[in-house]
Amino acid sequence: MQTHARTLCFVLALFLCGCAGTNFNWRDAERVQPGMTEAEVVSILGRPYSRAQEGRVTVLTWSYADAFGGGRAVSFRLVDGKVAGSSTVNR
Repeated sequence: MQTHARTLCFVLALFLCGCAGTNFNWRDAERVQPGMTEAEVVSILGRPYSRAQEGRVTVLTWSYADAFGGGRAVSFRLVDGKVAGSSTVNR
């Protein structure tokens, strides 16, 4: 019985740890429009998985992967604080 409990705990831990990143959905990502501010983007998608800034350019990325090999990502490039472009992975 104790072995079964340990096995179950191990499997549950693997399952729960199998997801990484910041979950998002494509419908919300499609609502982001050129010219929006960072605050507007975050209000739609939530806090990004990563944020990088160099000079006038900021890149916000939402990336999500699950334990079953599925993954997706969307990034928005902001110039002077406004959305200027985007890119996607596994759309």
